[in-house]
Amino acid sequence: MGDAPRIVSSRDHKRHDAGRNSRDRTRADVITSFDVSATAVPRFGTAACSATCTLGGDFTVDTTTDTLLSADVTASGFSPGVGPFTNSEGNGTFGGYTAVFIGDATGDNLILAFETPFLGEFMDYDGGDLSFSLLSTPRDAAEWTVSGSLSPVPEPASLVLLGTALVGFGAIRRRKKAETDPLP
Repeated sequence: MGDAPRIVSSRDHKRHDAGRNSRDRTRADVITSFDVSATAVPRFGTAACSATCTLGGDFTVDTTTDTLLSADVTASGFSPGVGPFTNSEGNGTFGGYTAVFIGDATGDNLILAFETPFLGEFMDYDGGDLSFSLLSTPRDAAEWTVSGSLSPVPEPASLVLLGTALVGFGAIRRRKKAETDPLP
C-alpha cells in the first residue's frame, strides 16, 4: 500500500536542518496557506457517499521550517459522517509524497499527499494536484481515495503591493496625459 506515514516532530526538523548545505535557509519564516478542493470515492469497508463526497477548506504551513501550523477542512456527503478536520497532526512523507496529516475530533484521519520540489518539504511549493491521498475512519473501518488540488492563498502583503503598484501606474498615466493635453 505504500510507505507508512512519517510524522515530523520539531526534533526531526532540527536534526534535518542541521544537515542542510546547498539549500541553507537564511530567510525569515514564510507562512503560506493552501486552499483544499477535493472529491473522494469509497475505497473499502463501510465507506459510501450520499451523493458526491467533497472536501474543502485550507491548511497553513511555515515553509521555512516545514511545519504544519493549522488546518480547517470540512467534509460533506460522506457516510459514515466525518470531519471537520481541524487537528493538525503534523506533516512528513506518505507513499513517496510530501503529506499533511489532519484529524477530526472522533479519530478520523485525512492524509493529503502531493509532489513538492523537495520530498517532505514545502520550500518552493506553489500548489498542484493531490497525488495519493486518503480519508479513513478507523472506528467504522471505512476508507476513501481523495483526489483534487491545492492552491496557495495570496498573502495580504502581496495584494497590498500589487494595489500600490496599480495606483502608482494610474498616477503616472494621469500626469503624462496632463502634460500632453492642451489646457482649455
